[in-house]
Amino acid sequence: MSRHIAILTILAALSIFTVGCAGGSGGPLNTLMDQVRLDDPLADRTYIQNQAVIEVPESVPALIEYLSNDESPKVHAWAALILGRIGDPQAVPALTAALSNNDADTRNRAVGALSLIGETEAEGAFIEALRSGNRDAQITALVELEKTLSINAIPAIADTARANDGMVSKNAIDTLGGIGDASVTAPLVELALSTNLDGNLRRAAIMNLHRMTIPEATAGLQEVITGLVEQEGTDELLQLARDQG
Repeated sequence: MSRHIAILTILAALSIFTVGCAGGSGGPLNTLMDQVRLDDPLADRTYIQNQAVIEVPESVPALIEYLSNDESPKVHAWAALILGRIGDPQAVPALTAALSNNDADTRNRAVGALSLIGETEAEGAFIEALRSGNRDAQITALVELEKTLSINAIPAIADTARANDGMVSKNAIDTLGGIGDASVTAPLVELALSTNLDGNLRRAAIMNLHRMTIPEATAGLQEVITGLVEQEGTDELLQLARDQG
């Protein structure tokens, strides 16, 4: 019996040690983040020497806490980086929220982390970011969705364009043109003809129809020309559409 108790005690101690190494109180992860927070040049060495015990699934809850609630932007960026390398999908909500972080480095690390976790997870996160209302997150998401030519994101991108939010909506229109699929033609025609939109955004929609070298876009430009003829005060837009058509 005493031998059995001794074995259990040893196993329990090993379990506590493992948790500590992964990020518990006094573990290498905590040490690393303390050094990062203080801008200590030893942080890189700490990470390299302890990478095997830091980049484990057991570290994910602590890393999410660092990413979500720490006061240091540097800690946020490091947490996002390590979460991506671990690749655990449970980090996706926190990384999605990090796309709205005020720190550009953190946003970029969150993008990289989401991409490492999976294409589907990343696409879903970027679509959610479009609906967040945060302009930094929206612009970041638009760039990434255009890179991947995301067809699934087209409705959310079109909604962002319709919001009439200056540069964000302009980027959304350019993203539709950049994706270039036939299914973006109808939203671009709608935007070009929308009297609720700023004139610069309507011009951008026309230019992006011209940018797309597919028959559907050519037909869309003709539809815009026909629609503009019926609208008053759109001579400049009509001439632009005719020039592009």
